[in-house]
Amino acid sequence: MKKIVTVISFLPCFLFAFSCGNGQDPGPIDCKDLCFTAVCDYSDGVSIGWKTNSDNLTSQLEKTIQISVDGRDWHTWDGDPDTTDFMFPMKAGEKFYIRNTSKTLSLSQDEYFYFEFKEQGHNDRFWDISGDIRSLINYADEIPEYSFCNLFGFEYTAGEGFNVRDASQLLLPTDKLSKGCYQAMFYGCYDLTKAPSLPATKLADYCYNNMFYGCRSLKVNENGTGTEIFTCPSTDNLTDPVTDMFTGTTGDFTSTPTTGNTYNYY
Repeated sequence: MKKIVTVISFLPCFLFAFSCGNGQDPGPIDCKDLCFTAVCDYSDGVSIGWKTNSDNLTSQLEKTIQISVDGRDWHTWDGDPDTTDFMFPMKAGEKFYIRNTSKTLSLSQDEYFYFEFKEQGHNDRFWDISGDIRSLINYADEIPEYSFCNLFGFEYTAGEGFNVRDASQLLLPTDKLSKGCYQAMFYGCYDLTKAPSLPATKLADYCYNNMFYGCRSLKVNENGTGTEIFTCPSTDNLTDPVTDMFTGTTGDFTSTPTTGNTYNYY
């Protein structure tokens, strides 16, 4: 079921904040939640939405997903399946934040939440993302299975979704992973050039499976120079935890990592 944010349903200042602000400086933003920053000017309008492929999951999340333009004032992001995409202008460098007041984001490999962003008048979709990914599971101590599966994926969601350019400031701090938690997370993000750091030391079945598959602008090497993505932990007794993790990327390494080796983007 398609879920597109209906901006008019928020307080009027929501749309106003994207166009010209309120003329006051409230001070620096101290928000650790998932943050999206526009790379380009979208003067012709941008539509922001989220989807699931499960009516059951949609009915849960439309009550708990929230959005903010300043990291302070939050509004429930329930969308409206009876409206078309709502377009509004957004300038390069402007941000918005997303969080979930529930620990449930996705239910399984076949029932998952993902983002969709479409820019009217622009063929390219460029966003930088930062903040703590756990804001989408209400900062749960343990990641539920498949939580971030397909989250930013393009081809994996039939050509929908949106494109991430820089994910180096995205925090994925959990040490012990769960089944499929990051599977196909950036699948087909063609313009991704910087990957997040992956500090986990305890992997799980399918946890990084296809995570960067098809990210053709991401250059990766094994035990070379650059910015470290991760050193592959043990994969013993696990099913496909890192299979095809970097397949479809470019650079010196484009396949499945092996335990003990370090992988960098450059």
